Amino acid sequence: MTSFTILCIALGTLATDLVVPRGGGDPMQGSISRLDEDGVRIKVEGATPVVLSWDRISDVQSKDDRFPRLEQFLEQGARLWRARTRLERGDTELAEPIFEVLFPGTIGRTSETALVVAEGLLRCRLKRGELDAALLPALEVSRLRRLGIKTDSYAQLLPPSIGGESPGLIHLVDVDAGLVPYLPPAWIRGPALASRIPATESWDAGDDESLALLSSLYGRSIRQSMGEKIDPVDLEDEVILESSGALLLGRMINALHQDDVVRKSARADLEAMLATDPDPWVESWIRFQLGRSLLMEPGMGQQRRGLLSLSHVPARWGQAQPYLSGVAMAIMADQFDAHDDVDAARRMRTDLRRMHPAHPVLRRGVEGMATLPEKETP
Repeated sequence: MTSFTILCIALGTLATDLVVPRGGGDPMQGSISRLDEDGVRIKVEGATPVVLSWDRISDVQSKDDRFPRLEQFLEQGARLWRARTRLERGDTELAEPIFEVLFPGTIGRTSETALVVAEGLLRCRLKRGELDAALLPALEVSRLRRLGIKTDSYAQLLPPSIGGESPGLIHLVDVDAGLVPYLPPAWIRGPALASRIPATESWDAGDDESLALLSSLYGRSIRQSMGEKIDPVDLEDEVILESSGALLLGRMINALHQDDVVRKSARADLEAMLATDPDPWVESWIRFQLGRSLLMEPGMGQQRRGLLSLSHVPARWGQAQPYLSGVAMAIMADQFDAHDDVDAARRMRTDLRRMHPAHPVLRRGVEGMATLPEKETP
């Protein structure tokens, strides 16, 4: 007689519940105090209560019928397990559609189950280079990580989820800044871009004022990229000054503002940040945005400085920041074309296709991003 059968017999004679974990672990016999969208909380005699996320649960058996939605949750858990394991073996194409279906029901929830869904969807969309689609799951992952929610899921994947054992790598989430280092405000125009604004600006950050501000700033950066005239970000706002992530985003937005005084001031702030030896991902964002900002100026010297700043991104972070690298190269190629340097533009686009063959910029271009002034004669 197997241990599982013995436990089932025991379940029939005692007022206890049974949770069977996935992956061959021993069944847990005890008392379930909560069973909902977030998972199952069970207390085993002599141990501290634990909460299991649904993707880690194979079956739940109860003495009575007090959990009417149990079968629904078990089915969703099986789907989440399939999505997670597919992602962990590198099959994002089959994993993403499942995460997409599950994600709306986890927004705003605070649990490991919600984190497994949000981070799974985030990783899939970043892998495709669809940054606007990655924005909402990124905000959810930041919210959950800042609340201290943890998971062992994706622990073997690169990039690592958060800092710790691999300080030389760019991690998926910078918890202190509240930002995903792979999600800069560098949008490529597409049919769905405008639709991201309402969802982003209405997203509920809970009690995290810094994250609420980041969400608002991301929405503003999308509006800016679509050609809307926006007010400059008030960089003296107390909430912004207390948030390193919001301060970075605010300066990046102002660096592309139509007002040249605002633009110049923001560039000076970004250049000052470079002098502080920032984290590599922060430097890559700053170099990219300084380049874009300088390309908005009429002087040839300024534009050359802009090209030099952009060139840092593919040269130094071509593999670590593939999306940003590809967009930088596309902008540089367009700039070469604008100045009739056909050979340089062709070489840059050849390098872009070689380094980032699946980059969305190859399908859509950077229309609306490279706001170039009329070219001047040197």
